[in-house]
Amino acid sequence: MNNDLSAKPSVVYHLLRQAVFEQSLIFMQGVLGKKGTLIDLGAGHCAFSRMAHAMGWKATALDVRKERVPDLPGEIGFIHGDINSMVWNPADYDVILCLGVYYHLDQNMQHRLLERCKGKPIIIDTHIANPPGMPTRYGRMLGETYEKNGEWGADYKEAPHLDDKARKETGLLASYDNPTSWWQTKDSLLQTLHQYGWPHVWTFDYDGLDFVQRTFFVCNTVDQSGTGLSGIRI
Repeated sequence: MNNDLSAKPSVVYHLLRQAVFEQSLIFMQGVLGKKGTLIDLGAGHCAFSRMAHAMGWKATALDVRKERVPDLPGEIGFIHGDINSMVWNPADYDVILCLGVYYHLDQNMQHRLLERCKGKPIIIDTHIANPPGMPTRYGRMLGETYEKNGEWGADYKEAPHLDDKARKETGLLASYDNPTSWWQTKDSLLQTLHQYGWPHVWTFDYDGLDFVQRTFFVCNTVDQSGTGLSGIRI
């Protein structure tokens, strides 16, 4: 068996993603001065909720796809619902996680979510569009980068709609039946986050990993410079 991780880019990516998430929570702890409460939106298999719990945070997972949720330790809460529904209240949590969900939303849904989360520290892990003229690894699934309602990004074609039988077997798609989702460029998304009240946004790019077109955005309303956490250590 070949154990060279360089031959398994997906393994490298997921290990790196977990490491970045762990450091992001340490970063948030420095900002908040404590390990507090968090909600994991679109938690899926709840891997990040489990990680947060193991790190001493009080975690709640939220997902509309109940079929995908494993048995959770009693200390981890679970809310069955849609991230755009009123079944959860951002005011109840110190930190909001939006990991692997944001890029499945269309532009209007993204803005509704950001409006609801105003004033709360939020960690977003999302795919991004390349600047105009740069090639993309997603081929025909991701359109050309253009300006839409003051934002720069590209339309991503979501998976074909499943029939009712397949939906019951696999669980609902994260894309809420929208045929396309909106992927902003990094600079455009940073500008949007600033506009919604997060003046301090720390980012992590997967530099050198040409198989990933994705970025972590760790967003705060207070200055992060005094935390002593200047960046990621992996």
